[in-house]
Amino acid sequence: MDTGFRAATGAGPGPVTGDPAPALRPISVGQQALWTLHRLAPDSAAYNDAGAARLTGAVDVSALAGAVDDVTRRHDLLRSRFVDDDGWPGRVVDPAGPRLEVVDVGPVDDAVLAALVAAAAGEPYDLETGTARFRLFRRAPDDAVLLSGNHHIASDAASQFVLWRDLLAAYRARSAGAVPELPRVAWSWDDQVAAERRALAGPHRAGWSEHWRATGRDAPAGELATDRPRPRHPAYRGGTVTVPVPPALHDRVQERAVALGVTPFAVHLAALQTSIHRSGGQRRFLVGCPMSLRRRRETLPAVGYYVNMVLLRAEIDPSGPTAGLVRAAARELRAAAGACGLPYPHIVRALDRGRDAGPPYRIAITQVDARIGPAADRAGSEAGGRIEAFAVPRLQGQYDLGVEVTRTVDGSAVAFRYDRELFDEATIHRHLGTYLQILDRIGDDPGVRPCPVGPE
Repeated sequence: MDTGFRAATGAGPGPVTGDPAPALRPISVGQQALWTLHRLAPDSAAYNDAGAARLTGAVDVSALAGAVDDVTRRHDLLRSRFVDDDGWPGRVVDPAGPRLEVVDVGPVDDAVLAALVAAAAGEPYDLETGTARFRLFRRAPDDAVLLSGNHHIASDAASQFVLWRDLLAAYRARSAGAVPELPRVAWSWDDQVAAERRALAGPHRAGWSEHWRATGRDAPAGELATDRPRPRHPAYRGGTVTVPVPPALHDRVQERAVALGVTPFAVHLAALQTSIHRSGGQRRFLVGCPMSLRRRRETLPAVGYYVNMVLLRAEIDPSGPTAGLVRAAARELRAAAGACGLPYPHIVRALDRGRDAGPPYRIAITQVDARIGPAADRAGSEAGGRIEAFAVPRLQGQYDLGVEVTRTVDGSAVAFRYDRELFDEATIHRHLGTYLQILDRIGDDPGVRPCPVGPE
C-alpha cells in the first residue's frame, strides 16, 4: 500500500512558508499515511483520540464556550480540514473552529452517561469537514461531562495535555471575568512540515534508513495467540481492558529500573516482549512504539501529530537473566529514538519486504503521563467547582494489541487495547495477567535467576 510520500520529495499542495496560494497547506508524511488509512475505513473509530472531564459545581457554559473558541483559535490543526488535491491530501485551515455543543441528557445514571460520552468519542470523523469536537453532556447545571475529541491526524497524547491545559486555563480566566493568558505558541504545523522536509533532505537520512533495515532484518511481527483467524479485510473494531499496577509492584519496577540504570518503560517493554515469546515461542520479532517528535522547545506548547511509529527488535534468550532482557530493551529504545526522524512509511520502505510480507508489527507499546491534564487538575473555586478525569475509550482497534503504560497520580496502570475481531475479552484478561506476572518476576529478580520464558 502506497501511504504517500509527496511531502518527502518537496512536491505537495502549496508552499511551506508564506501565504499559501491556493489556501491548501502541506501535511507531514505521517499525516499522509493516516489520511490514506482513513480513506480505506472512513467509518472506523480506530484513530479517534479523546479526553473527558467531569465538572461538578456551577458550570459556566458561556465561559466554557469561550474557552473552546480560545483553544481552537490558538491551535489551527483543531480547525483544519484534510481534503483531496488531485489524489494527494492537503490541509485547509478555517477561520473558525468547532463550537461547544451542549447536550442536556437529564437525570441519567452514571452508566448511561458514560455510554453517551463513549458513543460521542467513537463517532467517525469526516476529515474533509473537521478533525475535532467539543461536547458538554449536562445532567444538571452543576453536573456535566466535557468531551474533547480529535482525530489522531491532528493530535497525539502530549497534545491532549496541551489542549486540556489551555482549555482549563481559559475556562478559569473567563469564569472569573478575566482575559485568558496562555503561553505563546511560536511553532506552527507548517514549521513542523518544513522541518521534516529539511531532515529528509539532510545527511542523516541514509543512516536512519540503514538502522531500520538492520532492525527489521529476519524479524517478523510479534504476535499473541488469537481466538479467531485474521480476517481478510479488518473492520478496526476495538476494546480496552485496563488494570492498575499493584502499588508494591509499581514500586519494585521503579527500583529495578534504577538498579539497572534504565527507565521503568524499558522494564515494561521487556515484560511485553517476554509475554509475546511465552504466547507463541517467537525468539526474534518486532513490536511498534510511537515516539515523540517534539525535539525542539518551541513544539512543547503546540497541538499536532508529533509522533512517529518506530520498530523495536526483540532477541529472546530463554536461558538468559531478566537483567539482560531489560538492558536490551533499553538499548533498543535509545537506538530507535536516535533514528525516529525517518517517518514510519519510509521505515517500511527501508525494510524492503515486498507487498505480501505483512505489516512489520502487529503489537505496539507506549507510555503516557496522566499526572498532567484533567486527570490531575482541580479547578477549585476559580471555576466554581471541581474538575476530574472521566474515562473515555480512545484509539482502539488500530492493530492486534496496543499496550499503554500510564503513569498516574497514585502509581501506574496498564491498558490493553485490542482488536475485537481477533480476541475475546476473556483472552485479553488472560494475556494481561501473564504480562503482570512476568512484570512481577522481572521486578523481583536480582538478575541471576533465568528469565521465566518458554511457550505457555
